[in-house]
Amino acid sequence: MLLEGQAFSITLDEILENTNNAIIAVDPKGQIIYANRAVLNILKTEVLDLVGEPITKHFPETGLMRVFETGIAELGQQLKLDNITLLSNRTPIYVHGELVGAVAVFHDITILQNFLDNLVVEHEKTKQLQRTLEVVLNTAYDGLIVVDKEGIITMTNQAFSSFFNQTPEDLIGKPVIDVYKNAKFIDVLETGQPVFGYIHDLNGHEIIASRIPIKQDGKIVGALGKVVFKDVNELYALTKKVDSLRLELDYYKKTMLQKNNSALELLKGKNAVMVSLVQTTLRVSKSGSTVLLRGESGTGKELFAMLLHSESTRSQGPFIKVNCAAVPENLLESELFGYEEGAFTGARKGGKLGKFELADGGTLFLDEIGDMEMTMQAKLLRVIQEREIEPLGSSKTRKVDVRLVAATNRDLEAMIQEKKFREDLYYRLNVVTLTIPPLRERIDDLECLIETFIKKFIVCLHNQ
Repeated sequence: MLLEGQAFSITLDEILENTNNAIIAVDPKGQIIYANRAVLNILKTEVLDLVGEPITKHFPETGLMRVFETGIAELGQQLKLDNITLLSNRTPIYVHGELVGAVAVFHDITILQNFLDNLVVEHEKTKQLQRTLEVVLNTAYDGLIVVDKEGIITMTNQAFSSFFNQTPEDLIGKPVIDVYKNAKFIDVLETGQPVFGYIHDLNGHEIIASRIPIKQDGKIVGALGKVVFKDVNELYALTKKVDSLRLELDYYKKTMLQKNNSALELLKGKNAVMVSLVQTTLRVSKSGSTVLLRGESGTGKELFAMLLHSESTRSQGPFIKVNCAAVPENLLESELFGYEEGAFTGARKGGKLGKFELADGGTLFLDEIGDMEMTMQAKLLRVIQEREIEPLGSSKTRKVDVRLVAATNRDLEAMIQEKKFREDLYYRLNVVTLTIPPLRERIDDLECLIETFIKKFIVCLHNQ
């Protein structure tokens, strides 16, 4: 309300009362002489209660008394009041050249300020993402280059710019055709078709590169170029290595097949016990059961293990053998379960897979299981139960799918009584037991074995 000029102010008062901007005026003593309805949204009080009150009591942040004292307007000032952000214009009131008060107009810009704050946060995130992208680009081994739809270089990395003995900054902004004449970027931008494995010369280097269109909403907005091989000889060397590995794999497959055939051939005989044992082995091989092979040294336990693998559904998987007696106790854990890089002094860079992981999908043959120390027996038991291993130096477990075959020439039952072998591990291994008789108990197999070995030696001598 107005204290003076009531007749004149009726229309003006209605206008001021219906504006969204908060308006407050004070006299030379700092007393509020006018406050409109919009002030309610700021001070949460009745307007009538404000008139005649000191401005410093209800609204000290306005700075109106400073404006009155200096006679200088303060425009576009931001003011924070609790959780509200205001934009204020504070001006002195002159009547006939005499300073008689001051007035402030406040506009609530809280929504706008929040939007700007969010914009600043998003801008900072974008800058951080850009910095991360630049780090990734410049640490990448492959040379990378990006152009816009006009063929202008917008991004590249050190690996690419080094071909020209320049920095990425030197190339950005230049037409790609001026820098990289035979890049085929223009063809990709026009057709939208990628070009892969393009062999060409790049500033004296015979390279292999790919060009891929960048699309947004179905429209081509640029293209990405990637140097796959900095020297075409790298590809030739890689191809040669792959061919060598393929030949090596074929050799091992052939060797394994020969061993499997040899195993069955060597296990053939006339002895009724042995014939029955081989037939039982063939039946057991079809299951996934754990098998314990028992017998004296030299009775052919490994041959039976190979036969179990070759005739099983896992025959296309690996057959991995570990001699538990031949590996020192302090190395057996890493041998079986593998280790991570840095797990111990002298650990191989990149770590190493253990025998369980190498045998994944196939068969793991643990020979001389009776020579395993008790501490390792406990760890082996856990792997059998959980079907997962934990490499040395790792806090994560890895699932393994392995068919376990164990062998021993020891009296495990006696070892259990002597507390040298875990009873729970014994029952885990002793699902199916195959006891192999020594040759002295099957003399009738000698003739078959002699014939088999003679044939084998003839083949060896012929090959030599």
